[in-house]
Amino acid sequence: MQFTDTTVQKLFNRVQLSLKSNLLLGLYSEGLGAFNQFIFPFAANIASDMSLSHFNSLENKTEIVAQTIQMINLIEDKLKLYKSAVHNIDQHILKGEFSSSLYSSVPFYTWSSLKFEQAMSKLLSGEPVSLMAHPEQGAPGRVCVKFTEIKLVLKWTGNGDDPQLMKELEYFQIRMTHHGRSYYMAAQNKVYIIEGNPIKFVYTNTSSSLAQLKVSHGDSIMSPYGMWTFQIKTIPQKTRSYDYLRSYSRNVELHLEGVGTYLNEDSLDFESLKLDQYYKKVDQVLFGTNPLQERIPINF
Repeated sequence: MQFTDTTVQKLFNRVQLSLKSNLLLGLYSEGLGAFNQFIFPFAANIASDMSLSHFNSLENKTEIVAQTIQMINLIEDKLKLYKSAVHNIDQHILKGEFSSSLYSSVPFYTWSSLKFEQAMSKLLSGEPVSLMAHPEQGAPGRVCVKFTEIKLVLKWTGNGDDPQLMKELEYFQIRMTHHGRSYYMAAQNKVYIIEGNPIKFVYTNTSSSLAQLKVSHGDSIMSPYGMWTFQIKTIPQKTRSYDYLRSYSRNVELHLEGVGTYLNEDSLDFESLKLDQYYKKVDQVLFGTNPLQERIPINF
């Protein structure tokens, strides 16, 4: 846009430059946050030269714009290098199954009918239920957990499997939503929080949503620990009563299972990672509380 008055034109140019610099800084801050989540807990090893403090000494808007563009390109370059090369930190990152079906493993998380009988009854009646997976109650000894595959498993608490329950579930689909806020347990019971966008998964015994497929074929980023909303819905092509499922409300556990990456708690010196400098620490996540209660419920 051009103005005949040079004073107005200069003012407009300054405003436009200021808006551009603020926009780019916002994009960089968002990109850096996503990158630090991707490389959690190794920001000190990889992103120490990418802090927003680099911009504190810059007063000229033109310099800020140029520097921000350079730093955005640096994120892209570091991401490509991290994904394509083998690094020293890779020796500490393990990948495995989190399942009650394996002798050497456990689920990401378990909700028992003894503690969550009311929620269990609602879930098995087709109602949406929000439950918190607390990081301090997760897989023992495994820290900094992220998932690539995730599902909700209804586990009968009697002896062996209940084939009738498994067969009944074939008439239903599981809908599950991660609310976006990830909690990561580090060593010494320290918990760190990273905000993100909600993500929904829908699957049956024979099909999965595109979101679930993208996560399973991508890189592990989100933690399984956080607020989840679950719902069991009848498959549109089939009509089925919830009566039989509801009868299990006192005899099943909910297992959050899947595949993910993790670190062994004693595998490295966590103090050297300077987590408090790069990530937001949660003072305490109390078991049985709902720290996300104030957030808007997820609607299916």
